[in-house]
Amino acid sequence: MVFVGAGDLEIVQGKKDLTLYQWNTGQEEHFFCSHCGIYTHHQHADPREGYAVNLGAIEGVNPADHDPMPWLDGRNYQPADFSKVRS
Repeated sequence: MVFVGAGDLEIVQGKKDLTLYQWNTGQEEHFFCSHCGIYTHHQHADPREGYAVNLGAIEGVNPADHDPMPWLDGRNYQPADFSKVRS
């Protein structure tokens, strides 16, 4: 997952194929592919904070090619981890 600024995300293909999912307070917008179900990105509760993007969901991009980069382990994620990758 990589983080981009609020004005820095441009979806150039497949926007119509994304499905919005919101839960709880409905403040964050999570997007998934409506065909395969992969999580693509989400907008933070405060839109000024930008987006978190699943780099592995971008065709032709291998996240390992972008080392060194901080990684979030989604299975063991703790809220305090978020600040480590944003700094």
